[in-house]
Amino acid sequence: MKNFRWLFAGRYDKLQGSICLTTVSVNRRHSMPDHEDSLGGETLDGGEAEADLSGLSLSDGATMSDDTAANSLGEEYTLGDANIDDDLFDDGMKLEDLSARYAEESVLGKGGFGEVMLAMDKRLNRKVAIKRIQGKAARSKTAVQRFLTEAQSIAALNHNNIVQIYDYGRSTDGPFLIMECVQGGSLFDKCKAGPIEPDEAVNIFSQICDGLAQAHAANIIHRDIKPANILMTEDGVPKLTDFGLAKDDTADTGMTMEGAVIGTLDFMPPEQHQAAELTDHRSDLWSLAATFYQMLTGKSPKVINITSLPLKLQSVVAKALEESKEERFQSALEMREAVLQAQSGTMDTSRTLGEGECPQCATSNPPDQKFCRECSAQLQVNCLDCQNEMEIWDKACGECGAQQASLVEKSLARYKKVRDMAEELLIDLQFEAAIEQSVVVGSETDSRLQQYAGWYVDFSARLESSRTSEYARLEELLHEALTHEQAYDYKSGLQTLEQVPATLKKTTVSGNKDTADELIERLSIKQTRLKELEATVRERIGKREIAGLLPIVNELLTLNPGRAEVQKLKSELEKRGVDLLEARDVAYQQATQQLEEQQYAEAVATLNTVSEEVWNEQLEDLKTTASASLKQLNYQRDRITSAVNANQLKNLLPAVEECLILQADQDDLVKLKQDLTNLESQMAARNQQIISQAQEQMLGAQFDAVKQTLDTLAQENRTSSTIKLRQKAHQLSAQRQRVLSSVSAALSNENYQVAIEEIGHYLSKIAKADIKDLQLQQMLDEAQGKVSAAIRDKKLIKLGIVAVGVAVMLITGAVIKINLDAQVVETALANLDWETVLELDPDNAEGLRLQAVENNAAVVVALTKGDWRTVISLDPDNSEGLRLQAAAKKTMAEIRARAPITNMINMKLKLITAGTFMMGSPINDTVRKHYETQHKVTISKSFYIQTTEVTRGQWKVVMGTKPWGIAADGGSAGTEDANYAASHVNWFTAIEFCRRLSREEGKTYRLPTEAEWEYACRAGTNTPWSFGIDEKVLGDYAWYKENAWDIGEQYTHQVGLKKPNAFGLYDMHGNVYEWCHDYYGEDYYKSSPATDPLGPTLGSARVLRGGSWVNGSHLTRSAYRNWLNGGKGNHNAGFRLVRELD
Repeated sequence: MKNFRWLFAGRYDKLQGSICLTTVSVNRRHSMPDHEDSLGGETLDGGEAEADLSGLSLSDGATMSDDTAANSLGEEYTLGDANIDDDLFDDGMKLEDLSARYAEESVLGKGGFGEVMLAMDKRLNRKVAIKRIQGKAARSKTAVQRFLTEAQSIAALNHNNIVQIYDYGRSTDGPFLIMECVQGGSLFDKCKAGPIEPDEAVNIFSQICDGLAQAHAANIIHRDIKPANILMTEDGVPKLTDFGLAKDDTADTGMTMEGAVIGTLDFMPPEQHQAAELTDHRSDLWSLAATFYQMLTGKSPKVINITSLPLKLQSVVAKALEESKEERFQSALEMREAVLQAQSGTMDTSRTLGEGECPQCATSNPPDQKFCRECSAQLQVNCLDCQNEMEIWDKACGECGAQQASLVEKSLARYKKVRDMAEELLIDLQFEAAIEQSVVVGSETDSRLQQYAGWYVDFSARLESSRTSEYARLEELLHEALTHEQAYDYKSGLQTLEQVPATLKKTTVSGNKDTADELIERLSIKQTRLKELEATVRERIGKREIAGLLPIVNELLTLNPGRAEVQKLKSELEKRGVDLLEARDVAYQQATQQLEEQQYAEAVATLNTVSEEVWNEQLEDLKTTASASLKQLNYQRDRITSAVNANQLKNLLPAVEECLILQADQDDLVKLKQDLTNLESQMAARNQQIISQAQEQMLGAQFDAVKQTLDTLAQENRTSSTIKLRQKAHQLSAQRQRVLSSVSAALSNENYQVAIEEIGHYLSKIAKADIKDLQLQQMLDEAQGKVSAAIRDKKLIKLGIVAVGVAVMLITGAVIKINLDAQVVETALANLDWETVLELDPDNAEGLRLQAVENNAAVVVALTKGDWRTVISLDPDNSEGLRLQAAAKKTMAEIRARAPITNMINMKLKLITAGTFMMGSPINDTVRKHYETQHKVTISKSFYIQTTEVTRGQWKVVMGTKPWGIAADGGSAGTEDANYAASHVNWFTAIEFCRRLSREEGKTYRLPTEAEWEYACRAGTNTPWSFGIDEKVLGDYAWYKENAWDIGEQYTHQVGLKKPNAFGLYDMHGNVYEWCHDYYGEDYYKSSPATDPLGPTLGSARVLRGGSWVNGSHLTRSAYRNWLNGGKGNHNAGFRLVRELD
């Protein structure tokens, strides 16, 4: 401490210094006065110096106080390089209206460059200080940059002994800071009253050391520490303020020019007098020591007299004020600890002790004394190596010889590291880890190692105080952020949360369910979304893209409802929306009328005028119906035109009829329909004439003529009946030729009896079909005449001879009969006609073999179709047939046993498991249609199907309409009973019903595919109806023509009154036709997929199934297919639903 050696001697030398003030070079010499009571305010000639207030800055004592600001005693303030004549610049900050949130109350301080206002934060209901720079300084790049540096520097800190900055920005009055309001005056005010008591001064000093340590840990150097920049709360807590000259030690912003001097002269360390860039954190320690000097002496540090300090603090303050930075304390915490230890008066327990000397009070004790007779301190300790007991003043252990000094030094070095680590953890607010470190020091009992005992006590108190204050501050910040969120000011909320130390951002405090991190995430999302919406609105408005903007504006207002311009925009958009809705409703009514008048193109054009913003499902349905009808109309018209041009008029009538259904006002098609109807009538009459002629020829045994006549029928007019008729004619023709050949041979050999038998057998066979063969009948008569004549010529008179002759004839006849049968059997075997063979010879081995071969082939075919019933009828012991039968029975049992589920509108649905079945009608079905080709189909996915048709009650719940209310198509609306099947439903409205119910329940409802419908209807059967083949019991299962229409009940009936099929499904036959998903395709069965067929991809009509109360029995069969344009709703058309599995 060579620079202060003269002070301890009570002598003064002269100290000379040269200070460079920016662009003005000023040489000032300060001579140390010969007296020790100087306040540092006198002139060189001994005159009284006046306080110079002209250089008052916003950083002075009034910054956060109600008191009027004043400089430190004898201080001079410089602006360094803050040249107010800099070029004007734009800092890019958005102008903010402070009056919207803050109510200014009074002026706290005012200076040449700005002012500090006391204000009330109306949102958070707390006092704040608003600090502004104004005038030319507000337009100075350097001044504003330094101003913002203060905001950014303090905002990065979070300490109870540093004044907090809440916000910063620019208003019409210039840049501003919103700061914590500290209303207890400044330390400078306190110093004006005279010296502060040492204990209180040390307490204030140590707290400022804590705050300064926090700043230095963040690489921030204050560079203007003085009493005026330390504010006092009303309960005496000091807070360091005015970081306007602060420097981030990790970044060179170029803000301070080389050689510039900034700060307050009396509190500047020597290096800061030379140039600002020479300062570091140790410069702040010098300024704080100078401030400590003023606290203790009440005098300015312009002239420092160390001997005026309390004796026990002289050496530690002298070290803090060393000219060389290297010879000062190296950290705020080190300086703080040294001051606390010096003030406490405890001795350095690590020093060398004389024999019997107490380490605590230095009292001499007898060598054998265990405790100090003055202060009761322990005089015996354990060796730091072998732990054997020894006297504290012994230099070496008497047991192991270990030198204690080096061991003490080593232990103290270890404790110093522990202390330093604990202090760092405390600065970082890692409280638990700091406690864990500090207790290592606190648990030490060796008197020689008590150097840090005082530190531990102080540290524990500081840690608890810090934890309490930090948690309270955290709770306050969280509450403040939530308040900002409720005020929709997410930016302020995020700025508030930036003040939460990183180590506390995951901490939960009482009264708050959110951590800082969670709040930051939530507010960031809202802030980001708000900015996105604002940008979108600006862009859309700029481009005049108004469509769909209202939902965006509404979302923006939910995030920030206080935006008047956005509220106005919303009102304008809502008015525009009302206009669009009115236009939409007009268009809907017009398009509906056009659709009813079958003006499909016009309806589509009308609907296309509606804005997408107000487009809804009703419009979509209407447009879909109109577009589909228009597409189908054009498709069929093109098809008709092509057919007419190519003169291909066959089967054209259905297309013409469909076109006329779609659009009745087509005169050319009306005429074409009449022509085609006439042509079809003519063709039907001609076909009937041909068939009648063939039937007459058949009855006359003109079998070849039958074939020739039937062959004149066009291929498309040939039915299963005509085909069977021709096949029968062919078979009988072949048999007749065989008979003729055999009879001719017999007659040529005068074998009349053989001819008689052959002809007789043939005629008796065709007589069963009412066929008469006159030629062979004549030949039979001739043969019988020949036989009679021969008998008369024999003239066998004698009875005995006659009797013998008769016996011989009988025997001969029997033999002939046997021979004839053998010949027929032989012929039949040659023709593989095993039925004739087994008819004449039931035990014929070859006939039985042929029967077995044919049966086996039929079994193979039936197995490929899964037709286990046919398999078992042909081969009762067939293992695969029995397996299929068992599996089918098991499936049927499972389905029967499974209870239906009930949905939200009281629909009952039955689970139908996946499986394979024969779809369509077998070829031997007498009423089979040619488009019912039987084929094997697999349903790969199980599904739920409604146990009944959709009822009127269910329809009204979902759709709110009554389409059956007007019976304009020939049917009666019937009763309004809710349990009657809904009717007059077209395919599109059925689809809409499914869509609405699906949306309401969150399940997928739809119409069944045609394959699913027949699979569910058949319920495991291959018969015409799900109950079998007996048409007489149809009335037990179905409402159809005979038990409804014919008795005057010409309307739909209640569902579920008839018997269900084996799956528990009601009214699958009759009551109302049921819409299926598929387009209708006449030849679709011939090429449909074997698994999950969905119908043709395009068509003119949709499939209807099941028949109705209008139809005869053959139209209620499981396989019967009907079709209708999807836009038509008929009096006997309804539907049932399928629900897909989740």
